[in-house]
Amino acid sequence: MGRAARLTGILAVAGLLLTGCAAAAQGAGTELQGEWRLTSASDGQGEMDLKGSSVTLAIEQDRARGDGPCNIVELEITGGPGPVDVTVGAMTERACLDQDLMVIESRYIETLSGVTTAEVDDGTLTLSGDAGTLTYTRL
Repeated sequence: MGRAARLTGILAVAGLLLTGCAAAAQGAGTELQGEWRLTSASDGQGEMDLKGSSVTLAIEQDRARGDGPCNIVELEITGGPGPVDVTVGAMTERACLDQDLMVIESRYIETLSGVTTAEVDDGTLTLSGDAGTLTYTRL
């Protein structure tokens, strides 16, 4: 193989790699972006009783911010609809006066960290994975 052919091959591979990186860097699909309110949550232990607390999720490109029952959480989200990758980042450390709600929040965050699929249908966002399912409505 000549030098020019090798260089052309290397440049083609580099172009493919850069295209893949650019696609991955785009973050969450546009259908996922926006502000959402949690309407139901379940995990291996069953339905989570949010005790009237307002749990929200605001998704913008590859970043998201959520208000849990007690704390605020930062997230990174890529992909979706369909396969999605969710990484839980920084989180405040406020305590709830209601200890049961603190337990629910732990279950919620664990479920959120295990999300592998995101689907949007008629104003409803469903995040699911092996840990459970979270259903939101658009605000």
